[in-house]
Amino acid sequence: MIAILANDLREERARFWFNELPDAQTLPEAVFEKTIESFKQHHTFSRSCAVEVSRHIGPIFKYGLLGASFHADASMNMLKIKVFAQEQKSEKRSFETPLGMSQLGVYVGLPCEFSNSVFETLINSSDVSILGAGELIISHAAYGLVGSSQQFFSRLSAILIQLLPEQPFPPDEKRLESILNLNR
Repeated sequence: MIAILANDLREERARFWFNELPDAQTLPEAVFEKTIESFKQHHTFSRSCAVEVSRHIGPIFKYGLLGASFHADASMNMLKIKVFAQEQKSEKRSFETPLGMSQLGVYVGLPCEFSNSVFETLINSSDVSILGAGELIISHAAYGLVGSSQQFFSRLSAILIQLLPEQPFPPDEKRLESILNLNR
């Protein structure tokens, strides 16, 4: 399922994927990984989601896409977090369908300078433990040569942390707007 939101002023647009991920898989050239204590799951299940946001305010433009998979594991009481990053020297692949901008200058992957802020947001968030035991993998991303930043990818991480444990999953449009506005 894919949902698209746009506010009335057309300054920010967002696209969400639920139980599927966009064609933006990051090659795991570098992996940031940490295991943290969490509560034990009663069931084993999997879910995935991605969020893409483009924001235009006057001459300022922001863009990013981040996707994650979560696999709950009833046999453990730890949450393993992995963030796949790419090295700067990697060959760049254009992201074919970016939201709110031309595909020129939008590439698949999560450069190390952004992956570090994603990782730090995840491991320092009190909300990440709500997921419970299992494995959280950030493996899909797209960034703009213009408009992407550490701060913006940190925001996308915070949105994903709130989306993955939502009940019902996927959340309705009103809840999506609330999560998006909460993480501005």
